[in-house]
Amino acid sequence: MQWMILLITTLGLLEVVAIKKWNFGYGLLSETNLKAGDYIRTSRTEPFHVFAVDEETVIYGYKGSCHGIDLWTTLIGKNKFSKWAKGMMVQKEKIDNSKSYCNFDPAIGAALAKRLIGKKLPFNRNSCNTYTYRRYFLRGKAVWNTCWYQFTFGGLSKGCPLARELYGLTVAHVEHPDFVLWDKDGYEYKISDFKEYPNYVNLFGNWTRS
Repeated sequence: MQWMILLITTLGLLEVVAIKKWNFGYGLLSETNLKAGDYIRTSRTEPFHVFAVDEETVIYGYKGSCHGIDLWTTLIGKNKFSKWAKGMMVQKEKIDNSKSYCNFDPAIGAALAKRLIGKKLPFNRNSCNTYTYRRYFLRGKAVWNTCWYQFTFGGLSKGCPLARELYGLTVAHVEHPDFVLWDKDGYEYKISDFKEYPNYVNLFGNWTRS
């Protein structure tokens, strides 16, 4: 009987230790102080990362079908106090843009991303996917200018509106009604040119506290 109690106690302690180790550096999303541009790892497999666009709202990209045949994607917005976020543990990740990315401030990307929540956005599984958008908002530039990347993917796909680099711009620039993005062929897109993603609210809900 005593060894059984000892075994149960030991297992209980191990469980507590394991949980504490897993939670090291993590905190509830609802209790985390957010600022625009924060890049955040979550305790979930999907989404594994989110991006803060203001003090209460995080976004992540819609990946579409597993077969990659979707031509469109969207940015999904969620409030940190919503039911969706209940119990979510998060940890901020440091983004260093000081060397290769011209000291780009992710808050600029966040201001742009916030305007694109729920919009119907061009998608290509190789070179205009959710990671391409995320890199653009975090780094101010969508693709790496490497021979391997250019040879493999040919840069951005046709119609992908992320060819304009955001270096040297401010939050005021990207929030201006006349701000434009453009694709690799120079075709310009105002934010108003992007239509609402079909059935967005039915699919993903409102990005409020509800």
